[in-house]
Amino acid sequence: MPPRRIPLVVALNAATAKSNLVLLLILAAAVAGVHGFRGRGAESRKLLLSATGGSARTASAPAEGEAITVTADPTPLDASAEADAFMTHSPQDFSAEAVHAGAVAGGNAPALQLIIAEEGRAAGAVCLDGSAPGFYYRKGYGSGSRNWVLFFEGGAWCASPHGCHHRSTTNLGSSKHLLPAREMESEQAGMRGMLSPDPSINPDFHNWNAVFLPYCDGGSFSGDLEEPIHFNGVPLYLRGRRVADVLLKHLMDRLGLHTANRVLVAGTSAGAVAALLHCDRIRSTLEAVSPSISVRCLADSSMFLDVPDSHNKRQIPDFFRHVYSMHNLTASLPRACLKERSPEKHYECFMPEHLLDFIATPLFLINSNYDKVALRAIESPEVLDMGGTKHTDCLDHPEKCSKTKFKHLDAYRRAVATAVAPLHADSSPTNAVFLFSCFQHGSIHIDFPWKIRTAKGVPMHEAVGRWIHPGSHEKVHLIEGSYPCNSCHMEL
Repeated sequence: MPPRRIPLVVALNAATAKSNLVLLLILAAAVAGVHGFRGRGAESRKLLLSATGGSARTASAPAEGEAITVTADPTPLDASAEADAFMTHSPQDFSAEAVHAGAVAGGNAPALQLIIAEEGRAAGAVCLDGSAPGFYYRKGYGSGSRNWVLFFEGGAWCASPHGCHHRSTTNLGSSKHLLPAREMESEQAGMRGMLSPDPSINPDFHNWNAVFLPYCDGGSFSGDLEEPIHFNGVPLYLRGRRVADVLLKHLMDRLGLHTANRVLVAGTSAGAVAALLHCDRIRSTLEAVSPSISVRCLADSSMFLDVPDSHNKRQIPDFFRHVYSMHNLTASLPRACLKERSPEKHYECFMPEHLLDFIATPLFLINSNYDKVALRAIESPEVLDMGGTKHTDCLDHPEKCSKTKFKHLDAYRRAVATAVAPLHADSSPTNAVFLFSCFQHGSIHIDFPWKIRTAKGVPMHEAVGRWIHPGSHEKVHLIEGSYPCNSCHMEL
């Protein structure tokens, strides 16, 4: 990716050396090409930033609000992914529930930890390569000690055995390649923005319990395939729903999530789709233990929509149908949505534009009117499976887009507006919308867009803060118009 051109429009505040340093780091991260997809490490960024980004057993749909349960699985776990050219990091030998502590830059904030949930193996809750799943955790303190942010990592999907095998050799398919905790709070790694311990970047959530759930299944933490699939003789486990369940059970049983006052279930990209799919079930599970708990959901860059491509073909539905079928997603989809559709249309309940209609948990939806990854996927959905090659479109430099191209881009913008319309159909402050017109994908886990990006003059972090505040009755529905009527000060 060529260096980004960045107009010098950000004024440095010389009041303190600290504020200067924060802004300089933000600028440096932007120059380095920080992007929405956050595959950690050079090779997984190659896989997904280039896009930016067997038979299933029969599964019955769960009752609405069904509590999370973890069942044992007899399938032997003999998978051992070999390191190859796609390896993100050198393998690390994690002992049972190994904890790797790292330094943080948040002053009073406790150190970040990487925890591997080895108990997942007994439940068959494993990553694509058969390794036990893990998560990053930073303990909350002060006024945030009883509040939690649960963040589902994004990173597209795998819709083919080849694509899943490719991922299984990176951090997006194996816990063996997860970064040490001390490296996770860099801007490139993605545990910044609303997960940052720095109050100047993250005033509302800096002291909350922060949980980063690494994405290692390729199916939005939602698949449940009994038998592994194989690629070149290598078994691959599509069990994202079990991974989500065992990690949440670990958080409740061992770290006290169930005693929380407030929980925000969030995610970006495919992780935002995971948040949409799981937030009602997480809320029901927590409310069953603690009826007074407040659970809300935040989805960032989830709008992969059924919009015709430049040749008037609709390719997105087929891609989601392949992911739905291969990963066996039925049990993770809203039962009410499934009831409205014939079995051959059940995959539509995995598509965000349909899924939004069946979410009862209060929801804040953040998206770009010109989401670069979603727009590229409309033309070539395969970039979401195996990653793309060199981009030949104008999306990195929208000023170069033709009038004909902008007609297509605005069709996506209008589709986003239609999809989110039910969220702001009345004056209720329960749901919120933040649509900005920058050409970007992924915002809430990156310092620059989280702190500075605005819609209708309101910064993203401030809009979320207004919505999450206890007793807030403010309607947060901020929707910008078409490009170039936008708030972008620099292109990321």
